[in-house]
Amino acid sequence: MPGLTLKRKTEYFQNEKEKKEFIFSTIDKLIVLFPDYDHFRISDFYKVIEPDISKRKKFHTITHYVESILIEKRIIETIPNYNLQYKLTDNGRIAKDKGGYRKYLKSISVKRDYVKIGSFIIAFCTSVATITFLVLNYKLTVKRDKLEMENKRLHSTIDSLKNKHKLK
Repeated sequence: MPGLTLKRKTEYFQNEKEKKEFIFSTIDKLIVLFPDYDHFRISDFYKVIEPDISKRKKFHTITHYVESILIEKRIIETIPNYNLQYKLTDNGRIAKDKGGYRKYLKSISVKRDYVKIGSFIIAFCTSVATITFLVLNYKLTVKRDKLEMENKRLHSTIDSLKNKHKLK
């Protein structure tokens, strides 16, 4: 048809890795902007992140991904009877306080608790020392008993020799 021009679809991302990185960096930027308890539209905050309308189109291409990730991770929830409006969940408010989604994930990831490890090492060393002390104490007690018996035998031998000597 003459006069009809078709717009070619603009590709904003070179590959999936770049797209995924852009999605998660956008999520990080958005979470800190969302209100704690009021409802909101995600696309309304694109104006804050990118004031230039021509560059903002890139954000609109990932809106579906951002929404689905945030809902799946229970950062936001849909509000019944409101079209495309969301509110932050408790996890979302925690993520906002942490400063973004990636910092939130880092804060909830399992960390080595060096206090527990240190306590375990101290308890182990104390147990080894206690067992060593008990074994050595037992050996010394047995040795002491043998020496006391030897001492009594020697005293009785001395007494018998004294008696023999007196008798002579």
